[in-house]
Amino acid sequence: NEDLNIVAEWGRMRGQKGDSAVDGDWTGARVYYVEQDNNLRKINSPVLAEMEEVDMGDPKHLADFITSAKRRFPAHKYALFICGHGSGWYYRTPPRGSGDKGIAFDDGTDNFLDTPGLGRALKAGGQLDILFNDSCLLQGVEVLYEVKDSVKIMMGAENFAYDNDYYALVKRLHAEPDVSPRELSLLILGDYRKYYAGSQKAGYDLSAVETSAAEGLIRRLDKWTALVMRTNDQA
Repeated sequence: NEDLNIVAEWGRMRGQKGDSAVDGDWTGARVYYVEQDNNLRKINSPVLAEMEEVDMGDPKHLADFITSAKRRFPAHKYALFICGHGSGWYYRTPPRGSGDKGIAFDDGTDNFLDTPGLGRALKAGGQLDILFNDSCLLQGVEVLYEVKDSVKIMMGAENFAYDNDYYALVKRLHAEPDVSPRELSLLILGDYRKYYAGSQKAGYDLSAVETSAAEGLIRRLDKWTALVMRTNDQA
């Protein structure tokens, strides 16, 4: 409605398990202005942009998406959700055996956003109220350090992330568009807990961090690290 705009970019390629042509056999990327309808077999939302060649692992591309959405749909508050595989700063078994550390893996170009790249993309895109990394292993202090100046609240999973209840999220925003970012993050956490309560998903977790506290944490961590290194007790 007039209080809520949802813009989504979706990258797609052929040759993937579960490929479907129900919604058209297109590849590349599309930007949709999401509208409500009851057809679960086809996306009827209008397409704002269509790109044949796109690199979803390019920081500039993410920054362009953010700035374009802000320009076309200015708002009082902004939240960005990045969905896909994630490996944070460390991955015991790298996705492609190359030690990749990041998010937004593009299987067509083999590029991805490493942790500093994510920080650069958000800095170029401008301030956000909430960053939700809907990806595994992204809720770490290394990622927090890179995004702290561009984001008020960072949400994600320290361990495995499975999915988020986007239906509940949109329903809440539709009913209460003036909700504060902090209160919204708490509501998301509560909905996530309900979403997986009694499920077979082992080890699901989600947290929200106010980035204003990052500087104090980082100073203490630097001091602690220096003390540990000074002891040189490698054993």
